This record gives sequence, C-alpha cells and structure tokens, in this order.
Amino acid sequence: MSIRTISLRLTPILLLLGSVVVAVADHGTASGKSFTLLQSGVTQEIFGVSSHIMGGIAFAPDGDPLVNDCTTGASELHRYDRQGVAPEVFGTKLHPETILPSNAGCGMANHPDGFIYSNTMFGVVRLNATTGVQSGIPFGPAGNALGIATDPQTGDLVYAARTCTFTGTDCDIITANPVTGVSSTFVTVPGFVEGLSFSPDGSQLYLAKRRPSLAVGVIDRTAPGARSGVLNRNIPLSNEPAGIAYHPSGFLLTANVDGTLTKVVPGTPDVVTPFAEDGGRAELTTLGADGCFYVTQDMWTHYDDDTITTQSSLVRICVGGPPPPPGAIKFPIDIEPLICRNVLNVRGRLGLFVAVIGTRSLEVRKIAPQSIKLESVPAAHALILDVTRRLEEGKRSSDCSVRWPDGIPDILLYFEKEPLVKALGPVKDGEVRVLKLTGNLKEQFGGTPITGEDVVVIINKN
Repeated sequence: MSIRTISLRLTPILLLLGSVVVAVADHGTASGKSFTLLQSGVTQEIFGVSSHIMGGIAFAPDGDPLVNDCTTGASELHRYDRQGVAPEVFGTKLHPETILPSNAGCGMANHPDGFIYSNTMFGVVRLNATTGVQSGIPFGPAGNALGIATDPQTGDLVYAARTCTFTGTDCDIITANPVTGVSSTFVTVPGFVEGLSFSPDGSQLYLAKRRPSLAVGVIDRTAPGARSGVLNRNIPLSNEPAGIAYHPSGFLLTANVDGTLTKVVPGTPDVVTPFAEDGGRAELTTLGADGCFYVTQDMWTHYDDDTITTQSSLVRICVGGPPPPPGAIKFPIDIEPLICRNVLNVRGRLGLFVAVIGTRSLEVRKIAPQSIKLESVPAAHALILDVTRRLEEGKRSSDCSVRWPDGIPDILLYFEKEPLVKALGPVKDGEVRVLKLTGNLKEQFGGTPITGEDVVVIINKN
C-alpha cells in the first residue's frame, strides 16, 4: 500500500483538536450507592473522595478527572488517577488523589486548545491541564465563579458573570475569546444561573436556573457562529439545579442541591423525569470522554458498604451500563497533517489524510494497518512515515502552527471520500464532527484495541 501525495488544502475554519484517554483501572462492577434510587440501566461508582468541598470538574490529557474546591479563585485541583487503585475504604475501590496548587474558581471547562478554563471573580483564567498552573492573566469581566462552557462553534468561553447571584436582578452570560481576550454579552436573563452546557452542535445553550424560578433555560443562538443568543423558553423543574450537562443521546442531566438528579429531554413537549434520588448535595456535573457523567457531592459520601461520611465525593454515572472493559490504547491522531485546519468537502473529489502519531511510548509499528478504520471505514492506503508530531503541552490548536516531523515514525492513512460521507450520514454545511478512529495492535503484540479522535468541519455547498 502506498500514498503518493499529501493534500495541503487550506480553509478559514479553525481546527479543533484534543482528546483524552478513557481507559480505566478495574474498580469492580460499578454498583455504588451514592444515590439509592437510580433509573434502570444506569451504573454508579465513587471515583474519588476529598476532605474539601468539591466543585467543578475537568480532565487532564490522560483522562484523569480534576476537581476544584469551589472557591471564587485560588482553588486547588484534586487529580484522581484513572489508571490507579487506592487502598479499599469501606468496601469501596477508589482512585488515588493528588492535590495540585492552582488558581481555579468553581466552574471549569476543557478547551480544544489543551487548556482548562475556569470562571473566577477576576474573570476567566487559563490553567495547564496537567499541572494546574495558571497561564497568562485573567480575561473577560468578573464571573460568579460558577458556570462556564466551551462554545462548540466559536471556541469562546461562555460563562456566568458576577451579576448572576441570588440577589441579582439580571444575569449576564458572557462570551470571551481565549486568544484575543475580547468579550461581549451572549445573553441576559433574569435571576441566578449556576451551570451551563451547550448542545453538541452549539445551536443551543442550556442554563441551570436557580432564581427567580427553578428551570432549565433554553437559549437559541441568533445565527450560526454568532456570539449572541435569545431566550427560547424555560423548562420548569421541581428540584433546584446546580450543575447541568448534555448527553449525546439527546437529554440533559441536572445535578440538584437536594441530592437528586433530573433528566430533561428538550422537545415538543419537553419531558422532565427523576433520574436519581437520595444522594448528597450536588454541585456541578460534566460529561467525560468515556460518555459518563461526573457529579460532585458536597460533604457526602455513601460508600459501598452503606457507611456514610461527611467527605465530599466525585461520582461517575454511566448510562447503559459501565464503559467497555479497560485496555484500549489511545493514540493521538491528526486529520490533514502538515496543515492546521481540517475540512471534509462532501461535494469535492478528495477524501481525508489522517496521521496516527507515534511517540516514544506509543510505537505505530505495533499497529496492524489493515485493522484501522475511521468511522468504521477502512483506510484505502497506509504508509509508515514520519509526518508530524504530537501537539505540544500548553500549545493551543488555534495558534495554527505547523507541527513538523519529530523523528518518530507515524502511520499516514488515506480514507476515500464516498464511503466516509456515507458513514457520516446527513451533514450540514459548517457542521463540526468528531471523527473516531479504531484499530488493533498486531497479534504478536496482543491485538489490543486502539482508539483516537480528531475534529473536522463539514463543507457541503457548491
């Protein structure tokens, strides 16, 4: 198999990069008791505990959850080793904890540029996703230190301003560019907003509203790519929400201050049902790369042997059962290497070039090239060739810098357009898609599954 040419297609659409490892050490059957009543088909487990208050959640590059102390600034980060197993406590297998000095607020969000961003009383701060160290100075207006989310369309950080309080009249939701620092008001709504979450395509923003009434606020973006929105409606709730996160199967989960979780399916009509009950006071929630929700509970840990303590806990909740067994190896991949923007023109002639990036610890020569598929589509050609390097720690993909070869072999693959477009199904012009790559190591290296993912923007016009 061979590849004769390398495409250097350029477009003005910003590349979104980034992925995290999701393999997890064995922690039993995920039959935890943090919530004594849970919807059927859902599993739960305590991921980690802390003697501190727990607030916002983000993830290190290897998938380790990072949790802060939910202060207005200068919060430490508690990192829980996804691959490790701590000594068993009250019949419960936990992940080891490491505490990192940082300057987080309460709300945190991962960004495709590789950093974590946190809402603080000084504005938004940029944190190294590995060390927790702040990079640069805060930007944007002062925040309420709570809700923050990455805008899938603009790459901005959208967060609740300092005006969003129990006693405030109007709550400003701010959008701020992490590269330029330029900010503006995305939307203003009455009352107090805590958590924020976008729909995957970025067309709607959802707000966990605690005042003047309990509701999920639905904000429609005014136009594709616009940095503004308008209130569509409020979906009434019976429980007071703090955190909110969107599941790719099409529903929202609110983490509530009374120790319950609520499932909200936006639609006509909106459907609101109890999801979990009899837990501790929830703070914030987010969706992990493993497809599971991560929820923090303040001063409440219900261990597997029914012991209850005043420690705070990070709970992982998986819909449809626990994630696949551990073992898959995450390889970094780069769609259209040697250029810094990714597009798939569904009306054009060319498909996609993809590099599976080798590192000192991840040898691509151990991979069976014929096993590699992108969105279940086999590669038409494959070649071992040093073409690029992994995105440097601390670098932002929006810097648009070319990543030159690093002397370590990669696998360069070509996927033809027609089968790839067919596999993707209906697409819209300008739509952002995460493409997943799968494969296996060669049999002599155990045949272990490999995974990787990167993002493209769809071009679908004449």
